[in-house]
Amino acid sequence: MIEGTGGDGRVAGEAEEAQKSGGGGGSEGKPNRYAYVSTVANASMAPRFTGVAKLDLTAPHDECCVGRLYHGLTHGGGEAFFVPRHKDPSLCDGEDDGFLVTFVHDESATEGGSAMVVYDAKTMSSTPVARVPLPHRVPYGFHCLHLDEEQFQSQLQMSDSDQAMLAKPDILTRQQKGTKKAR
Repeated sequence: MIEGTGGDGRVAGEAEEAQKSGGGGGSEGKPNRYAYVSTVANASMAPRFTGVAKLDLTAPHDECCVGRLYHGLTHGGGEAFFVPRHKDPSLCDGEDDGFLVTFVHDESATEGGSAMVVYDAKTMSSTPVARVPLPHRVPYGFHCLHLDEEQFQSQLQMSDSDQAMLAKPDILTRQQKGTKKAR
């Protein structure tokens, strides 16, 4: 059960199902005032997230839904991930000063139709602050993760043992020979 929702998973005062979205900015495992949940308009159909609800976990149960955005009539989205506006939390204007990043697909599109969409988490406006069209469809259920530049670069760096292994030409030669025998 998500705090701020009923025991059946429904957002308080809404007839929609909800799934908690990812959070970022170093707030994982710490008390949060806000939670962002992906909403489904009709849980009896195949799940398609139609938008995102912002829950105030300090508000009374029947008043906890303090914001809502919709992806569009023919659009379905994925998990929304919170990214703080500033790397240093002390520069942010509140816990909700940041962006919600998700993938959205337009089911009425004949080709492609997917985009990475960025929403303002503070205002919860359904008008994105950025939309990046993608060349291929992104399937529903695709999860997201935010890495800052430093974290991304650290993922690119190989360990000394990985570099040493790749530097040994006999490993590559054995792999190539094994591939040729399999043909």
